[in-house]
Amino acid sequence: MSNLGSSLGKVPWTVSKSVVLACFVALFARLAVFFYMIAYPVTNESGDLVSPMIFQRGADHRFYLDSLAIYQGSFSDFIAQIIKTFDAPFSNLYKFVTSGPILPMLFVIFRYSSENTLPLSIATLTVGTVTAWLWIVCLDRLQVRLRWLLAFAILPSPIWYQINNSLDTYHALFVALFVLVFLDGEANRTRVAIGLGAGTMATLAKPNGLPLIIFMFIDIILHHSTTRKWLKVAFMTGAAAIMAIFFLFYMTYLISFLESSSHFSFFGVPYARYITGMYESLPVFLDLPLSWFSLIAAKMLYLVGLRPSYGVTPIDIVLIRSAPGLILLPGLLWLLFKRPRRIALFILLFLIPPFLGATQERYLLPVMPIVFYYSVVAFGALQQAVLGRRDYADRIPVAIDTATSKRVTDGDGSGRTVD
Repeated sequence: MSNLGSSLGKVPWTVSKSVVLACFVALFARLAVFFYMIAYPVTNESGDLVSPMIFQRGADHRFYLDSLAIYQGSFSDFIAQIIKTFDAPFSNLYKFVTSGPILPMLFVIFRYSSENTLPLSIATLTVGTVTAWLWIVCLDRLQVRLRWLLAFAILPSPIWYQINNSLDTYHALFVALFVLVFLDGEANRTRVAIGLGAGTMATLAKPNGLPLIIFMFIDIILHHSTTRKWLKVAFMTGAAAIMAIFFLFYMTYLISFLESSSHFSFFGVPYARYITGMYESLPVFLDLPLSWFSLIAAKMLYLVGLRPSYGVTPIDIVLIRSAPGLILLPGLLWLLFKRPRRIALFILLFLIPPFLGATQERYLLPVMPIVFYYSVVAFGALQQAVLGRRDYADRIPVAIDTATSKRVTDGDGSGRTVD
């Protein structure tokens, strides 16, 4: 990304008018929805009411409350449960599955209960707003124009999960810190320490924070040849230990996620039919590849939010939630096929875990700003191709070589995006 990490201290004095306006719109949109849903709660996909004033039962909150009960037990019992699970992980599949400790810890810190919901709701609103502001500054430095900044500021998915007090909001902040610091240039002690810390916090929040640490491990080997040898050795040793611990901790979580996802349906078609073949009228050698391709395509559409409701969500809410998928899908495809170096590897690693199971837009939430940026690039390239005007190229965001934090042009000074 752009050289944002080294510029954060200057942000209050160097931000553009576009940033100020977009940040204001982001704040206003979040506050407007926050206060509206205090007065008029909205029904979620499970049929439960969602409001900052109502104790949430969606967004897997029951699972996190059960995990809290486990964490509140004795440490020796906790370790004994983990060891017992590994005696026969498949037999003990649902006997001990726990979340990371971040959200259960927040329940305790803010004393979250049916009588006391507002403190955690305000904290989640604050975290979500700050995360949006960080990304708006970053997108502005990548030369994203005001109309796109405003569109990003009012994306509904981040706002919806904030109101739900979803762990995804906190996970998105940790991922943002990782991207904006570690991916900002050549590794050094500060970047490695902050990146590893952000990756660890992201993994303590959700299992799919682990790809951040895996990415660091691969990235330092491949792209940071000038990094001191002792720093590489120290990091790799620490990262390997952290990855091993988290893998063991989350193994039953992963198994249960994969098992439950096998009963899932995409666009009304059961997962098993995609695997065994859904085009029975075709020969097997065509049926299976087409069915598997259809499964991948369906998962991509679900990932960007272009999906039906899982339950009883009102149609207007479904349409509002799904609409940004039309913007995000081109960016995801651009990342897959244009392969802009390190970012493509990062996105690929980050999306592998959710792609193994049932995808939805909440799993894209932490990296949604990156996908959004490449959607802007894709739409800009399309506009340039259609208009065929060289003087229009300066409206297309400049790509960033994230291995060196240098802007990349096509050699003629036009500023055209180059991957």
